[in-house]
Amino acid sequence: MQEVQEVPNSKNFDIRVQTAKDDTKSLRVMVQRGESSKRQLFLDKLQAQQPITLSNLQVAPSNTVFLNKGTFIQDAPPHSIQFPFKPAAPVAPTTVDAILKHHNSGNFTVSGCLKWLGEPVKPEHATKLVRKAEITDTTGTINLSVWDDHIKQIDGEKFYTVTNCKLKQYFGKRLATTVNTSISQAEEQDISHVQPTQNQANWVCCPEIMNVYLSVYPVCNNRDCQKKK
Repeated sequence: MQEVQEVPNSKNFDIRVQTAKDDTKSLRVMVQRGESSKRQLFLDKLQAQQPITLSNLQVAPSNTVFLNKGTFIQDAPPHSIQFPFKPAAPVAPTTVDAILKHHNSGNFTVSGCLKWLGEPVKPEHATKLVRKAEITDTTGTINLSVWDDHIKQIDGEKFYTVTNCKLKQYFGKRLATTVNTSISQAEEQDISHVQPTQNQANWVCCPEIMNVYLSVYPVCNNRDCQKKK
């Protein structure tokens, strides 16, 4: 066991297991009613570095591997594992400048000073709260949407490392926390030279779209359309 998702939601959480000397596999654990201790089981195995055997797994068409109520979890004898345990390597943060200039989608880890831009709100048709923020490192500033339980983990104007943020296009590029996001305190950076962001209109979201061709089809939009011929 290499990693157990820090902030599980009510339906599932992810784990990462080492399957060979240099290979790992991400698995999604489905939480059934009354199985709140299942995550603690994997945390205990991680802390003890206890090898386990997982059987009767399910693979979705998307190649996501699931552990559901039919999966068997058993301890494996340490001598049956032919490779040494290798702790998960920390993910190096991506600079804000690199995200703004070179990416239009994907998941990223960022590290910098987080500043709140407003109070938590519940968007229309949403069931969770979100709070707008911006995170600044030595290369620039990008907007960040902090969702639900992550909000209370952050104090404004402090430095944090925020993992597994999803990059979205919403009036410009914006990162958003996900159920796989973890938040930890980070070392301070010298951001005194970084210019504050300025509000600007964003008309084109994706610079790689160079031109658009429109196909126009005539339609009837008056009362005569409903008349039988």
